[in-house]
Amino acid sequence: MRQKLQDSFSTIDWSEHKKGVPRSGPGSTLAHTESLRAALPMLFRKYQVKSFVDAPCGDWHWMQKVDLKGVSYLGLEIVEDLVETNTKQFGGRSVKFELADITNDPLPKADMIMCRDCLFHLKFWLRWEFFENFLASHSSYLLTTVHDNPFNRNVPENGKFRWFNPRIEPFNFPQPLELISDVPIGQDEGGDEDFRQRRYMGLWHRDQISEALKAREGA
Repeated sequence: MRQKLQDSFSTIDWSEHKKGVPRSGPGSTLAHTESLRAALPMLFRKYQVKSFVDAPCGDWHWMQKVDLKGVSYLGLEIVEDLVETNTKQFGGRSVKFELADITNDPLPKADMIMCRDCLFHLKFWLRWEFFENFLASHSSYLLTTVHDNPFNRNVPENGKFRWFNPRIEPFNFPQPLELISDVPIGQDEGGDEDFRQRRYMGLWHRDQISEALKAREGA
C-alpha cells in the first residue's frame, strides 16, 4: 500500500461539493451509468465471465444496480472506510470487498478486471504499474475508461484529473475488443473537436496489454 496515494484519495468526497452526487463523483450517478449498467451483464455472458474484480469499486452507488447473477464479485478499494461501509451494506457470499492499492498490491486472478474512473487520476508511471499488476494477476480481460483526447498529459499530482486515452502515446494500446459508451443516455457526443464528451469503457484481452508493455520495454 502506498500511503501517500491512499491519503490522496481518502480525502476526496464529491458529495460534499455537489448536491445529488455520490461520494465517488458525478461519473457514479445512476443517470451517468445507465448505459454501462445495461452493457455489463451482456459482456459477462459474451466473454463467459464468472469472476469479476472491480478495482477500484468506490462507494458502490451504481454497481448495486448491476445484475451480477452467476458472477463472483470482488471490489477493491484504497479508501478503508469505503471498504468497511460497503461490506456492511452490500457484502454477501458472492459480493466481497477488500482494501487494496491496485498499483502496488497483488491483484487476484479473475475473468475480468474493471478499472473505471481511476487511471486518469494517476501519474503515468503509476498507470504502467497498474498494467504490470494486471498482467501479473493472469486475469483474462481488462475493462477501463477511455477518452477520445488527441494527446495525453500527465497529472500534476495524484488525485488530479487529465483526459486519458490508452490508445495513443505513450501507452499505444491496440484497438479494444469492445468500446462501450460511458456517458449519460441522450448526451450529445459533440463534434470532431469536442472530445471531452466522448468517453467509453474499452475492453482489452491480456495478450493485447502484454504486447503494449513489451513495445514500451523495447522502445
